Amino acid sequence: MIKRSCELREALDNTATADKDLCRWELEDAEWELLDEINQLLHIFDRATKHVSHNRFPTIENSIPVFNWLMDKIEDFQNSDIKDVIKTAAMKAMNKLKKYYQYTDALVYSISTILDPRLKLTYYKDNNWEDEYILEARQHIYNLYETQYAPTLDLNVVQDNDISSPDDDLFQHIYKK
Repeated sequence: MIKRSCELREALDNTATADKDLCRWELEDAEWELLDEINQLLHIFDRATKHVSHNRFPTIENSIPVFNWLMDKIEDFQNSDIKDVIKTAAMKAMNKLKKYYQYTDALVYSISTILDPRLKLTYYKDNNWEDEYILEARQHIYNLYETQYAPTLDLNVVQDNDISSPDDDLFQHIYKK
């Protein structure tokens, strides 16, 4: 609604000016500037929310990248020429993001990011993560594989001696040996 109001500023001003009952609600230039800055801050969150909220494909692998993007954008926004009240709002938003960012340490987030063929460990390297965190993420994947998916030697399995028999031509047919 703020975005649309900023787009329709001239029409809203004309309407408020033309109607004596609405005159008192006409915004001053400074108020319009404030609304514009609020709109810029909210646009950052709008973009991230729309990205992770669509239903075309899963987005859990984007959790870490989206958090990082949000924090980078808010930091850039705070360093721009904006009013103090908006800087305070941006700082509070950043604090809230940091509070929830700690939960992305859960295994599911780093593994889903690394297993996404578009991201992999390259995401962390491309975004200048410290080697310590990259190695930790790599170790998470390795540990998961070793404990859940790596083949294990089962000593209780009876060997089928017929597989290597010269009379068995199945493997010879498949591998041409």
